[in-house]
Amino acid sequence: MLATFVVQSFAPDLVKYFGKGDDAKGYQYTMILFCSLAVVFFVITFLTTRERVEPPPKQKTSLKIDLKDLVRNPAWVAIVFLTIFVFVFFPSGVR
Repeated sequence: MLATFVVQSFAPDLVKYFGKGDDAKGYQYTMILFCSLAVVFFVITFLTTRERVEPPPKQKTSLKIDLKDLVRNPAWVAIVFLTIFVFVFFPSGVR
């Protein structure tokens, strides 16, 4: 959500800066910048994430059991509904 806020806040100014009157070029360069930053942050996240809890070697779970566990987790369900609410009622986009 923080990234959404940053993109919405800076995109219009960056489009004007990069486009210099040509919005199509401005959006193209702005999205190239945002995508490049996203790739850098995803790589940093991937390289610095470590699994801290080792599951028992004989533990086997199925996808079906894992999904049931997720649906029964009230915090996860609340986050899903909050995220859907944010995307439905706070549409992004430059107008």
